[in-house]
Amino acid sequence: MTLRARLTATFLAVVLGPVLLGAIFVGGTVAGASRDRSVERLDLAAGAVRTSIGALCRQLRTVAQSIAVLPGATEPAGAAYRAVAYGLASAVRVTDPGGATVLVTADAPGAPWADCAGSGGDVASRYEAIAARVDLRDGAGAPLGAVYAAQRLDLSLLRGLAGSSDAAVTLFGGPAATALSTEHDETAVAVVGAARPLPVGAVGEITQGRYLRREGPDPDQPLPLAVSVPRWNPGGMYAGLLGVVVLAALLAIAAAGWLARSTTRPLAELARAVDRVAAGDLAARVPVRSPDEVGRLGTAFNRMTREMQSYVHALTASRDQLRGHLGILGDTLSGTHDLARILQVLLQTALAATGARAGVVLLADPATGLLVGQCAEGLEERWPAEADRTAGLGGV
Repeated sequence: MTLRARLTATFLAVVLGPVLLGAIFVGGTVAGASRDRSVERLDLAAGAVRTSIGALCRQLRTVAQSIAVLPGATEPAGAAYRAVAYGLASAVRVTDPGGATVLVTADAPGAPWADCAGSGGDVASRYEAIAARVDLRDGAGAPLGAVYAAQRLDLSLLRGLAGSSDAAVTLFGGPAATALSTEHDETAVAVVGAARPLPVGAVGEITQGRYLRREGPDPDQPLPLAVSVPRWNPGGMYAGLLGVVVLAALLAIAAAGWLARSTTRPLAELARAVDRVAAGDLAARVPVRSPDEVGRLGTAFNRMTREMQSYVHALTASRDQLRGHLGILGDTLSGTHDLARILQVLLQTALAATGARAGVVLLADPATGLLVGQCAEGLEERWPAEADRTAGLGGV
């Protein structure tokens, strides 16, 4: 595995790892927020439904009270029919103290009726209406019976409740097949099936992608209702999150490629230059593109090769010069037997080889044992005349 591949993989792991973990965390948070938002909508819808039913019960109670305060037998009957005709109630029923029906308007809903003031309805019965009851009493306070003002529980009423709560409303009770709902039939059956076992106020979920809440029957709301809303779909947020992850991945890949290339390219150039130097090409240089550590390494390599090239040139020149002097010496030795000439050539060759500026050749006199100067270079101002050399050096 190359250095570039290792650098790229390491950079991607360091960058994309936290990005992916963050995306997973955000995705889980969004999923939780979806349920929380749906439950919040259910809370608002349930409050709106309870408020609407409470307002309906107050209206029915007002109708029943207005009929109960009228004296005589004909006045309550006329008021009851007028209330029905004006749409204030679907039906009015008047009973005697024993509970027997004294008066009931035409087209009254069938029994049973849910009582607005009841302590909680019965899910075993399918209610046909909801009613408010007001007792009839004489001037002494003796009971004379009761007046019931009822509103039919039909689809139009449920649609009104659904419109006020911005949620679907399902009325259940009795057999599941008798449920009345603003939902489609299949969804309504699923809602009823999920809502029946729930406690009042509990939240459930169905496979049709909806959350539901069981509302009643309880002392504040006598109807067995289920309020449902569609599950909040955070598809846009997921799409945005996916886009961010993809963009981050592309940027990370581009950055990893640039980092690996910018790091390994100088090293590759340096390796090629080293190979050239190893092959004998001391003119090899590496381009220095940045002042970082790799750039300083390239600068040091270039300086080293320049110095090595200078040393090699100097050695080559010295070798050539030595070779030339040795050639001269060989030519001299082969072409003459003049000792003075030979010594002169030897001295010049020694000066060239050592880089000295002056020199002298001294030979020992066999008779006296003294050193006698034979020839010199660079010492003309201090060297004695030819006639005095022997005498001048005789005491050396």
